[in-house]
Amino acid sequence: MMIHDINQNKREVILLIHPMNFFGKMMVDSMAKKLGNEYRYIVPNLSGHGKAKDNLYISTTEEAATLACYLKEHDLCTIKMAFGASLGGGVLLELVKDKNLHIQKLFFEGTSFFEKQDLSQKCWGMYF
Repeated sequence: MMIHDINQNKREVILLIHPMNFFGKMMVDSMAKKLGNEYRYIVPNLSGHGKAKDNLYISTTEEAATLACYLKEHDLCTIKMAFGASLGGGVLLELVKDKNLHIQKLFFEGTSFFEKQDLSQKCWGMYF
């Protein structure tokens, strides 16, 4: 994982976690630039994406643990807003389990909250 840490002199932190087949710079260009320069942005390249071509098979739990370590090491345990899209939402869902991190607002886009769900199993009270 590679982590973009933008506007390090700003106090309020926004965390942006990209979907599959995206990478951090795309999140910076599509979101951070529009939100303005008054925030510090933490924007990871998840493993296997962008310049983080290190490992294609890291679980969302492992990605969240790596990101949590970075946040704690840099004293960024209070996060104003966190956004996770698709795969990034899965990482964010794991990240919020860390009781040492305090995320004020969470946004998920297109995130599946099912783990190893077979469509033949009961899903949302319906059978397929």
